[in-house]
Amino acid sequence: MRPRGDVVCVRHGRTHPAAQTSTFHPDQEYLADLASWITAGLLAAVALAGGITKMFIPKEKPAAQHGGEWTAHAGVGFVKALGVLESLAAVGLILSAALGTAPVMVPVTALCWILLMVGAMVAHGRLGQYKLVMVNVVCLGLAAFLTGGHLAA
Repeated sequence: MRPRGDVVCVRHGRTHPAAQTSTFHPDQEYLADLASWITAGLLAAVALAGGITKMFIPKEKPAAQHGGEWTAHAGVGFVKALGVLESLAAVGLILSAALGTAPVMVPVTALCWILLMVGAMVAHGRLGQYKLVMVNVVCLGLAAFLTGGHLAA
C-alpha cells in the first residue's frame, strides 16, 4: 500500500519519484503524467455520464432529443449494452491506474474508446449531426493522446 499523498503515475502505476522529495519541482515526466490523469478523468466522466444515461433512462427519452435520435433505430438491449461498456470504460480508465493493479488497462480501454467513437461518428454522421461528430472527434483525440502516452512510456 502506498503512503497517503504520493503522486501515482497513471502511465506506469507506481509513485512518481519527484513527488517523494521535500522540494517538488515538476519535470517533463510529471507534467505528462498530470496531463494523462486529466485526460483519463475527462474521458471517464464522459463515459460514466453516457453509460448511466444509456443504462437507466428509457431509450424513448433520448430518442426524442437532439443527439439521441439514433436510439430510435436501435434495440433496447443494444443501447443498454453500450451503457454497460461505457461504464466499464470509466472504471478501466481510472480505477486500474489509481490502484496500480493493472495500468495496462488504461491504454487498452482508451483504444476501445477510440473504436467506440468511430462508431459514434458514423451514427451521428448518417443523421447529419456534424456538431456531434466533432464532439466525438475530440473524445477520439483525447483517447488517442492517452493511448499514445502509454505506448511511448
